[in-house]
Amino acid sequence: MKTHIIHITILLICSIKLMGQYEKPDTLRNCVLKYDSLCNCSYFESVDKMPTYIGGYDSLYSILNRNLKWPSTCCHFEGKIVVSFIIEPNGEISCKRILRGLDDSNTCGACTMILRALDSLTNWNIGQCRGDNVAVQFILPVLIKDYTEY
Repeated sequence: MKTHIIHITILLICSIKLMGQYEKPDTLRNCVLKYDSLCNCSYFESVDKMPTYIGGYDSLYSILNRNLKWPSTCCHFEGKIVVSFIIEPNGEISCKRILRGLDDSNTCGACTMILRALDSLTNWNIGQCRGDNVAVQFILPVLIKDYTEY
């Protein structure tokens, strides 16, 4: 009779473990929360559902390009500027900064203008962690090419 009780206990433990695995699908990521002391805010670096721009990257870059206003036609430069910003749970952009950029004294203020143009990006699918809308960091490379010479 003792052997039956042991088998039932093992069966119950295995059933509980299997149910626990079923409740947590493999598609869920570990949500990684960070704190930014410069912006005095918390945000997620990795979430179950990352934010995406409605219309995709083509639409995102098209809107950025439309909203970049160069001060004069005498600025000829090329390079890559990497920006970081946080997409808030309400879809607004906050804590904008340049991660890697060009020297603004030689580029007619390109970094400053890109940061300003980010405000025009308002159509976001919000990031989610465990089904809740959360603030998520988004890193965006912007390649600047001078087409005036071609």
